[in-house]
Amino acid sequence: MIIADRKTAYEYLLKKKCGFKKELIDVIGLDFFDEFRLIGFIKEGMDSDWEKRWEITNFGESQMNSYLHFIEVNEKLKKIKQKLEVA
Repeated sequence: MIIADRKTAYEYLLKKKCGFKKELIDVIGLDFFDEFRLIGFIKEGMDSDWEKRWEITNFGESQMNSYLHFIEVNEKLKKIKQKLEVA
């Protein structure tokens, strides 16, 4: 099953931190993999067995955490707004 939304893909990357390229593509899809690699959120490499691997970058970790924090704050504000509209 491929993760279809950005939030879940970020959460997965932040949890895993690194792994095999094929496994990551199987989870988040090739489009997200290419996008995250091109914008510098993850980097590619090979291990001693010549297996293709990936690793989250410091920049990527920072940006993804900021995005997830923004989503969390936005959801809290929506709940507050709904309570104010009801009152």
